[in-house]
Amino acid sequence: MSEKTKLEDRISELEKKHSRDWLNFGAQYLLAPVLVLGVGYFLNSKINETRLAINQVEAVSKMTDELFSETPARVLITVRLLSKIVDKELSDEITNIVVDHYSSKLQPDSAGKIVFTKKNVQELKEISVASQQPQDSLAAEIMARLSAKDNYIVVASVLSRENGINFTKDLRDKGYDAEMYLSSTGYYGITIGHADVFTARKLLEEAQQKGDAPTDAYLHDGRRFQEKIYPQ
Repeated sequence: MSEKTKLEDRISELEKKHSRDWLNFGAQYLLAPVLVLGVGYFLNSKINETRLAINQVEAVSKMTDELFSETPARVLITVRLLSKIVDKELSDEITNIVVDHYSSKLQPDSAGKIVFTKKNVQELKEISVASQQPQDSLAAEIMARLSAKDNYIVVASVLSRENGINFTKDLRDKGYDAEMYLSSTGYYGITIGHADVFTARKLLEEAQQKGDAPTDAYLHDGRRFQEKIYPQ
């Protein structure tokens, strides 16, 4: 289920809830005229609360497309606006859904590789810039989630243990924190470090610019690494 679907379902639930609240309230109080007269102020406040809740739900419903516009600046602004309109519970739910949405963009695939696309790189750059602004706690939270796990920078995969060790030694002589791991595939994976996804990607690009990493080098979550072979 997509994040947008989750949010739409949540809106639907709230609409039903407030509709039930309205009907239950009417059945309980509007059918008892004497009680209504005695608690008129309370009645009006309840009606206003229900109307306010319905207005909040309608506001979120109208802004759902903006929350998933794939333009981070618009998304972040929309979340900030909604936090001023809706109650804290719903605001927190919206925030969590948006954080999950962007965090999922760099989740490893079934083989453990992290795939970058031109689109998600641009989106995450915008979020990274926004996270430097003190008022953008949402962008900072997305960055924190994405930076929570280390990723290995894999520059080669070889079948020969001896060749792999020699290549790893060469990379270490060049100043890289190179290591060689035995993979569950039977190959030896050679890495030049591991770090959060943003730092790792920067290190990989720098190595490629120097000619020390091939164009098909990639980031990996390490799920297939069974044993570190070199250095011990």
